[in-house]
Amino acid sequence: MTDGLLASVPLPGSSGFTGTTDNSGTVRNNGLEFELQSTNIKSKSLIWTTNFNIAFNRNNIVALANNNNPVATGFASYEQVGQPLGAFRGYRVVGIFQSQAEVDAANAAAKAATGSSTALYQLAATGPGDIKFKDLNGDGVITSADQEIIGTAQAQFTGGFNNYVKYKDFDLTLFVQFSYGGKLFNDTRQFSEGMNSVFGQYATTLNRWTPTNTNTDMPRAYYGDSPQNTRISDRFLEDGSYARLKNLTLGYNLPKDVLSKLHIRKVRVFASAQNLVTLTHYKGFDPEISTFNDSNTSQGTEFLTVPQAKTITFGANIGF
Repeated sequence: MTDGLLASVPLPGSSGFTGTTDNSGTVRNNGLEFELQSTNIKSKSLIWTTNFNIAFNRNNIVALANNNNPVATGFASYEQVGQPLGAFRGYRVVGIFQSQAEVDAANAAAKAATGSSTALYQLAATGPGDIKFKDLNGDGVITSADQEIIGTAQAQFTGGFNNYVKYKDFDLTLFVQFSYGGKLFNDTRQFSEGMNSVFGQYATTLNRWTPTNTNTDMPRAYYGDSPQNTRISDRFLEDGSYARLKNLTLGYNLPKDVLSKLHIRKVRVFASAQNLVTLTHYKGFDPEISTFNDSNTSQGTEFLTVPQAKTITFGANIGF
């Protein structure tokens, strides 16, 4: 149990501020971590060792400031008792309105459900090609009450796999890092597939909805986004699982008979590569983002993150 969590506390607008933070939250942490070390081969000319670790860690918010009321902590993240840190709250996408008749039918149902002649299922600007969001509470209209926890940045498990092989004068080190099950909110896609401003967009928007291109999950372009197609939703929530070859190093030690002729104690030449290969379904720049994004302090939110560099270096260690 961790007490004194830095938690957000909303303030009345008359104070001149919308909120503050204090150490009033409580989080319960638990999990299991395993590590396995083995010497697979050990002979005069060949050594092969392996180190494998995996961690199943969980946390849940037990208490919050402001009488345990849920509070937004960033662009898409949300703190709520009973939920883990790094939870996302937003709308669920049902599909895309394909015709004005479909929009009219949804609006008519909203009027019937609410008893109001001015009720709309979503917004006045909603039309064919706009995203249809799910009416979670069944009241016939889409409001903030139809938001729910749509995912969490907390991974189901994380770990690493390291191998060291030495054969005669050669040595090889290979380290793989992995994470599985956590969600990432791709704010970069929200910006680059929003089609609501003057900024350049991803090529995926070429497949946007038009009257002649209806078999797509990309909504229509709408400058200013009056239909609010870019609202926080599971449209931009993606699987953040990945496996990455973090380090691969190949080295060679000059034989002792050569070293004696050179009057040198030790020479090792090597080539090393970092972040050489990444396997992931995440569409953003880098699934291995920092815990808190600098642009909006939302856990698990990625916005124009500079990806970790793929580097290859060469060097030599010389001992006299």
